[in-house]
Order: sequence, then structure tokens, then C-alpha cells
Amino acid sequence: MFSFVVKRLAVAVPTLLLLIVISFLLMHAAPGGPFTQERALPPQVLANLEAKYGLDQPLWRQLVTYVWGIVAHFDFGPAGRFGLFAAVLRSFAIVNGSWCSPSTRNSKCK
Repeated sequence: MFSFVVKRLAVAVPTLLLLIVISFLLMHAAPGGPFTQERALPPQVLANLEAKYGLDQPLWRQLVTYVWGIVAHFDFGPAGRFGLFAAVLRSFAIVNGSWCSPSTRNSKCK
């Protein structure tokens, strides 16, 4: 039984790390940025925000910092610090510009 658990973990851990890396790269490849809005921010404010969140670093360093934070400190970034509030927000979806809960998604949001 112990060897079965070890084998499963030996497959699960690299798979999770691979999924984390793929999702990081896909988010980075998406157009725009976390501070892109309808109204442009002043360059100094944008530079300060990018420096605060490490977005001024090279991509490989951002990736290493992100993965190390998850593996070593179980830190999923600022959004993960909201706890239950973030879990509730993740359970909702924006469909056609309106908020729909998972229970009403099929009936009211179509």
C-alpha cells in the first residue's frame, strides 16, 4: 500500500508542477496585462506597480519565483490571500456581462 501511494505521488507532483508552469505561460501569453485599463496609467505609476509585483523581472525569474512561492510557501499570490472571499468569487462566473452563480448559470444566464 505504501509503494502505491509513493508511486501516485511520484506522478502527481510533477503533473501539478507542469500544470502550474503551463498556466503561468498561458497567462503571460494573453494580450494585455494586469494593469491594462481603458484609461492608461502614468508611466511612473505603471513602473512602480510592475516593480512591486516583480513584473519588471525577466520571464524565467518570474516563473521561478512563482513556482518557488507555491512549492516552498504555499503562496498563490495576492488573490490567494483573501481566503474564503476568493473561493466565493471563483465560484461565480461572468456570463454576458452579468454575474451568475453556479446554480443559476443554466437557467437565468442564457
